[in-house]
Amino acid sequence: MFGQERLEQTELYAREQELAANEAAAELERLAEALRTTGSFDFLQDDRTYVQAHIPSHITVNSEYLQKKQTHTVRLTFSWLEQQ
Repeated sequence: MFGQERLEQTELYAREQELAANEAAAELERLAEALRTTGSFDFLQDDRTYVQAHIPSHITVNSEYLQKKQTHTVRLTFSWLEQQ
């Protein structure tokens, strides 16, 4: 059914920040270290509290590089099925 996945979406945490390149690299390194050491990472919500995502040992990683005129975008998506 068209749009069914969006209807079933229960939570979304999105954040956009302008950072210097070295700050963005540090944020990626923080995420990588958290995945390596704890198998989870925290998302900062709009109300300034954190929610923790627990990651199983195997995940799917999708990466995209997009260019539209002078705007460049890199998207990294991690996805997994919730383990019961």
